[in-house]
Amino acid sequence: TERDLLQLNDALEKNARQLHDINYELEQYAYVVSHELQEPLRMVSSFLTLLKKNLGDRLNPKAESFLHYAVDGATRMRKIVYDLLDYSKIGHSHESLENVDLNVVLEDVENLLRKQITDAKAVIESEKLPIVQAHPALISLVFQNLISNSIKFQKLNQSPYIRISARELDFDWEIGIIDNGIGIEPEHHEKIFELLQKAHPELKTQGSGIGLSITKKAIETMNGQIWVESEKDNGCAVYFTISKIQNNP
Repeated sequence: TERDLLQLNDALEKNARQLHDINYELEQYAYVVSHELQEPLRMVSSFLTLLKKNLGDRLNPKAESFLHYAVDGATRMRKIVYDLLDYSKIGHSHESLENVDLNVVLEDVENLLRKQITDAKAVIESEKLPIVQAHPALISLVFQNLISNSIKFQKLNQSPYIRISARELDFDWEIGIIDNGIGIEPEHHEKIFELLQKAHPELKTQGSGIGLSITKKAIETMNGQIWVESEKDNGCAVYFTISKIQNNP
């Protein structure tokens, strides 16, 4: 009946509001915790580094190994804290959407990642990219995370090759970051966008497992979608959409 439909609609709206409030509280909690952890972790990392420097040759191999693991652990934890802080901030900025030339964004990101690109002998080729309406900082972060991942997860004895594509759809631009790396098994395609999840946990890469979560949240904040097409040992293609016309929230 009409009354039942109204009651069901009210219940759905109530659940949606509760879910929104819970998500907001979780993001605020992540912000507070990560913010408060920054200084203690910085001190731990700094003093461990000073200890290693001052003791120098007096450390036996076993003690040096222990200290190395301690410094590495503190560094990784700081990276996780910083990434959690970034994650909690996305979606709460009052920065308005504006016209952004993705060709300029790509050039800036390549300059930012110059050392990583040079060290890996990576080759990046791109089609002519469109001008979109986006948050400049967020779209730059998306390119930075995806290109950095393409370089990081490369095959042994093979230089990374990254191709950036652009396809015009009815209401969106579809941008692709396609590489020749180690790929991702299909069962992990959704999982990699979750917080603290890694597609290749067995690899000793410097990463927090938050980068793709940040990327997904950034894209969704700009009303887009993101997905991956890949198979193990056969490269990886990450696609995302940016609407041609967007209204400021």
